[in-house]
Amino acid sequence: MTGNYKFSHLSARSFIEALKKDIYELTNLDYFTFLLVNELVGSLKNDYHQPDAEHNSILPAPGGCEKLAFNIGVNLQEFFENYCFGACDMGCPVKPAEPVSSTFKILSVETPDGGEKYCQNKLQCLQSDILNYILIDSLVDFFKYEANKVLAEKDPQIVGLAGFLLNRIVIFILNEGQSLLRNYRSASVRIFEDLIQLEADLSPSGYVLDSGDSLNGPGHEVSAFESFNNEFVKEYLANNTWSLEISIVRYLERFCQLKKGLDSPAEISPDVLDEYILSALIYDISAYADPDTTLLQKITMKWIEKVRYEYSVPVLFDKSDFLSLAFSKYQIMVEKMKLYYTAFSIFTLLMDENEKSAARIRSLFRVEKYQASHVRLTDVRTNGSYTIRLVPDFPSAIIEPELFLDCCLYEESGRWELGRIEAFFPASAAVYLKR
Repeated sequence: MTGNYKFSHLSARSFIEALKKDIYELTNLDYFTFLLVNELVGSLKNDYHQPDAEHNSILPAPGGCEKLAFNIGVNLQEFFENYCFGACDMGCPVKPAEPVSSTFKILSVETPDGGEKYCQNKLQCLQSDILNYILIDSLVDFFKYEANKVLAEKDPQIVGLAGFLLNRIVIFILNEGQSLLRNYRSASVRIFEDLIQLEADLSPSGYVLDSGDSLNGPGHEVSAFESFNNEFVKEYLANNTWSLEISIVRYLERFCQLKKGLDSPAEISPDVLDEYILSALIYDISAYADPDTTLLQKITMKWIEKVRYEYSVPVLFDKSDFLSLAFSKYQIMVEKMKLYYTAFSIFTLLMDENEKSAARIRSLFRVEKYQASHVRLTDVRTNGSYTIRLVPDFPSAIIEPELFLDCCLYEESGRWELGRIEAFFPASAAVYLKR
């Protein structure tokens, strides 16, 4: 579990205490809220930036990001419990692609920029509800009672921050949130027990909050990596507008610390960067977000230059030409995922998973042979071989021999079928994927 664990700005124990629940009461919906809260805290601290210096006062004071994110998360959870999974039978959080039924009144969506449009699907209805019933009210109340700032609902600062948070929440719901929300009543006690134990194991290294931390402040020791990246992001945003691609330095930080055990940027090597780009970046910045690979490479190069300057690590700069090759391979994988999403709606894929049989295998597979109607896969972990019949409209351009797929296989009527593909990896990533 350690390799997949994301940094907690708010620890599991602190979250449970703030929620005022016994650990044995916790469900997948609580775990969804816990993950969302930490996602929002990280976004507020690291990524939100107003070009106008006068508007930067909207950012919460130290400790405020945790409180604001927690308030939003809890309000959203209550909304889901009472309406989305209660009084309302539209099921927008788990059926986002479905069109709005004629039996429901067409809802007007008040977009963050003040414009209006009509809902075409349930995702747009959900966005409208989150914006108007959760975010705006939560932000106005937070700044009134926590910061003594009285701001109107249509204040540009409120609208700007609400739009930023809405985007983060919706992306989270569509990706990490789906499996949890579709099984929101399931118990999550073991997940939280594992998190609490993991936090106890990691806390001496200063990576996460310890069990005594609370919503009163960040409360954790800042690692050398985090300190370096805080400075880098601040310098970058002083001359550039925020974009999704700047997140790569945060994801790289997590990868280096939690998977590679590195304590400082000074310890990073070209091999580590190559491994991250080829085997992990596709998960952190997915093709669904349509990343700008050129900008990702540019930001990474700037980061390397700063590492070189701060720590005198010339090998990173001298051998930096490997980055172009690594990012070009990443871009090819992104294009394959985009073709896949074009052929098969991600919303349809997510909903189809519930209808598949219980007999399934989730693993990493190597493409051994590909024909127009069939593909032969080998499970990298077990060496099991599977011949899969592809659907007629499966896009041929995305499959090729020696490619790696992170996907599910389902057994239907005695034969195996290809389920949702989570990621593609180039053949050159083999040395990293088998570790």
